[in-house]
Parts: sequence; structure tokens; C-alpha cells
Amino acid sequence: MLRGFAVLIMVALCPAVACCEQAEGVGADAVPEFETYDEMRTRFGELYAEGRLEEGAGLLEWALPRFPDNVLANSFNLAIVSCRLERYERAIEVMEYAHERGFWFNAYAMGADLWAPLRESARFEGVLERNEALRAESQKTSEPDRLVLTPEGYEEGKEYPLFIALHGGGSNIAEFRDVWTSEKLKTEFVVAHLQSSLLVGMGSYDWMQDLNVTRAEIADAYQILIEEYAIAENEVIVGGFSSGGAASLEVAFTNVVPVKGFVVLCPRSPDGFTDENVKAAHGRGLRGAILTTEMDPALEAQRGMADVLEGAGIPHRFVVTPDVGHWIPDDLGEQIDSSIDHIRGE
Repeated sequence: MLRGFAVLIMVALCPAVACCEQAEGVGADAVPEFETYDEMRTRFGELYAEGRLEEGAGLLEWALPRFPDNVLANSFNLAIVSCRLERYERAIEVMEYAHERGFWFNAYAMGADLWAPLRESARFEGVLERNEALRAESQKTSEPDRLVLTPEGYEEGKEYPLFIALHGGGSNIAEFRDVWTSEKLKTEFVVAHLQSSLLVGMGSYDWMQDLNVTRAEIADAYQILIEEYAIAENEVIVGGFSSGGAASLEVAFTNVVPVKGFVVLCPRSPDGFTDENVKAAHGRGLRGAILTTEMDPALEAQRGMADVLEGAGIPHRFVVTPDVGHWIPDDLGEQIDSSIDHIRGE
């Protein structure tokens, strides 16, 4: 779900973690006192948006030792601002500080172009290696998760259709559950939000790092769901955004889960989307929808997938929302419901 430098700004405005000594030329008396982290974060966001980076750096330097429960975001934000101010050693310093305390940064964000001036530094190479080592260590104990939402007026024992919803890359259930919703999902479906075990950042996950793991986790979750809930097994739909959309296509076209249809937003083409699998999916009566946006980087590849579906005779919707990048369109709920109607043949 991460989108280059825009994501760094998002991270900058999210809660997280603290740091060490002040940057050269920045005095603690140059910033106001804030009693809460949220107040400080709001002010930093304003300064950053206005391009007042020197003041933003000063505010973060003041805040770092004062909000010890927020080291991850504070150190990363200060690294961003320091890099933009060409204080490259300071940027590296604050990332090392976070690592020393067991915190590590989103692997996607660490690959951003912002860090280009640091890439010739052996010290920064060490930061990247340490970040990956901390991620790999955390991966050893990472487990998949799920959240099941039942429809309004839910009745035990009554069969309901199932929608398996998969978050985007670099996201999680908590961030995704309120985005991926619609009137039909709230009133007609058991909705199972699944969370991958494959870590991208602290508390953020991805589906496409290891498709063997992804297929197994979704298949296992499906078996648990049909055992715990009265599911109409001929009315199972899978869908999601970005990485979750690609994973949805993977399980739909490899028949890992016996789904009736798919609703995917801004996906890339997964390994399982082959001519052979598409032909077999047509035989199973699979239907679906590829939703995307005008400025999505994978738009042409998505058009290509839609052409393959057309050629195979698989009934599908292909919808391009104008003037939006790789993100959630404002009318997603309506698009989901229209896609459900299409999958049902209505």
C-alpha cells in the first residue's frame, strides 16, 4: 500500500517512537512546549506541509526524548527531515538509535529515492543490513491473523455468503477494515479480514513476498471459517487492494479456495494468472472485477489482464477511476457492490 515519497509523509504523520541529542544549530528553546504527542505530531505535520523543515527538525529534536513511547515514527521522521536538509550523518544517526532500541523501519520505505544521497555510505549500508536483520528476526515469530465481521441482524446457523478481504502491502487489518466496506458487505456477508504473516514493517504486512506462504495461510483460514460459521460455499468472494488484490487473483485462479468471484483494486498480475489457469477458471464459472485508477503504475498490465479475461470468456468488470493514483477511490463501496451484483449475475 505504500506509494514512494507520499508514503514517507504518511509515516511522518502516524504515531510511533523517540531519539537522542539535538542536531547542530537547533535549540530546544526554539519550539513551544507540547503536553501530548498528538499535539506535537499535528504541529510537525503542519510545518512539514508548509516546507518549514528547519522548524520541523527542531520540533522533532525537542520531542524525541520527551515522548519515549513514540521512537519509531519520531526517529524516522527526523531522518526524513535531516536528509532533506542534507544532514546526512544525522539521518543515519537517528536510524541507528531506533535500531539500538529494537525498532526497525518499513522495508518499502527504506528503498525510497529520498535516501539516494546516503547510498554510497558504508554506514548507511550497515543501517539497511541491520534493518533487514531485525525484520528477519521478527518474521520468525510472526503469525497470520483474521477478523470476522458478521452482517447486521446475524443469525446463528443461517447460511451467509463469505467475502475474504485482503489488505494491501505494508498495511494490516486495523487500517484496512474501515476502507474495504460497502452496504452489501455490512448487511449480507460474513466478511473475513485476513492478515498475512509476511512482515514489511513493524505491524505492517504483505501478501506477495512468498506465494507458497500466502496460498497456505488463505487456504487454512478458509477451512477454519467454514467450520466456525454457516457459510454458503457457493457464494464465496475474495478481494483486496494492491498486494491483497494480487493475492486474491492468485488464490482465485489457482483454485486454492473455491471462490465464485473476485473483486480486486489496483493489483499486479500474480504468478498464478496463466493462460492455463484462466481457461480452467472459465470452466469453473469464475466471474470478477478488476478495479483500478487512472494513475496506477500497473494500469497497462491490468488492461492486459482484462483482455485475457475477455479472450477466455470470463465475465468481468474493468473499471478505471479517473484522477486517482495507487489508492482507494471515494466510491469504492459502490464499486464493490456493483461488482458483487455482477458476480451474482444480477
